[in-house]
Amino acid sequence: MRVGQDDVRLNIWDFGGQEIMHATHQFFLTKRSLYVLVLNAREGEQDANVEYWLRLVESFGGDSPVLVVINKVADHPFDLNRRGLQAKFPSIRGFAQTDCETQLGLEELRQAILHETDRLEHLRDPFPASWFTVKDTLANLPKNEGVNFIPFARYQRLCAEQGVTEATSQETLVGFLHDLGIVVNFRDNPRLSETQVLDPEWVTNGIYKVLNADWLAKKEGELRLGDLPDMLDPREYPQAMHLYLLDLMRKFELCYEFYEGDGHYLVPELLGKEEPDLLEFAAADALRFEYRYNILPEGLLSRFIVRSRALNKNLPRWRTGVVLAWDGNRAVVKADVQDRRVSIAITGPLAGRRRLLAVIRADLEHIHRSIAKLQATEQVPVPGQPGWWWNMRPCACWKTRARRS
Repeated sequence: MRVGQDDVRLNIWDFGGQEIMHATHQFFLTKRSLYVLVLNAREGEQDANVEYWLRLVESFGGDSPVLVVINKVADHPFDLNRRGLQAKFPSIRGFAQTDCETQLGLEELRQAILHETDRLEHLRDPFPASWFTVKDTLANLPKNEGVNFIPFARYQRLCAEQGVTEATSQETLVGFLHDLGIVVNFRDNPRLSETQVLDPEWVTNGIYKVLNADWLAKKEGELRLGDLPDMLDPREYPQAMHLYLLDLMRKFELCYEFYEGDGHYLVPELLGKEEPDLLEFAAADALRFEYRYNILPEGLLSRFIVRSRALNKNLPRWRTGVVLAWDGNRAVVKADVQDRRVSIAITGPLAGRRRLLAVIRADLEHIHRSIAKLQATEQVPVPGQPGWWWNMRPCACWKTRARRS
């Protein structure tokens, strides 16, 4: 498309709105992008749902601009508190009302997209001509050769053919291509770095097929490597690439391999919703701790289940919670998505409770650090005052004030 005096190619990603898809958004919610948040006037989007998506973009997309679009307004007039939303989310650059059936507002939306694209910070960064040649060659390989991925060694040869011979230049270029959505390559992971995926949709479609398999949901997420040939088209997903998809899911903490290491995996996002009897953690003297969030990403607790799997062997786990055991102590960690909190309760020998809490907090805070602008307020109960909690500053050990939970 023509932007100002330049021809610009836009790579467009449509993120699935279904709950099971939310954990995969971290693949492609990146900085240096323009986000278009499309709301359905027919469904009357709730303010909380709108803010959830805006905070998700803010967390993964940094300061990227956002256009908010209210669609299907011809038959279902609907509006938002625009000034209030822009005060909370300065990245919102504008609002549009559209109706695809009647073409209402589509040209105005197109012009808004052109305007915001023209203002993107890195749009006109200069690059060597040889880099553009490599980029175009890679982008055309799926069409010219019918391949969705190549070994990283072939990428290096393509670079060398265009005079990009230094390893640092090749690494820098592949990082830019990954950010632009032209390729998928994770140089920080030895099990994934040797594969260069040329069609990012090949990745998402493969993982979506796994996550949306009806029979896998009925098995509450228990998957074996040998199940994938029945789930994936062998022409698109040859068996040699099945382990790559699972390793990618493991990298983003969408699944883990069971303790025996025999190709048996668990996808926590597909666990059952029913929590077990947790009466043992109702004891008045249980050690309690909470995190309160500005936004609780749907996949946070599932990622925690993956990270804490060594403490969960043969213990209950469900979609929003898990029971752990260590050094004679037991803990329950539960997420309340609507209330935006994660609660922890620990019972057992007093000497080991705080050690188990420290392990749990270390895993949760690792996840917190991976989500930019996520605000997690630490809270502990006020002794002798049921229902009251102390708010604690992050990484501090002193109490500030009490508030009603």
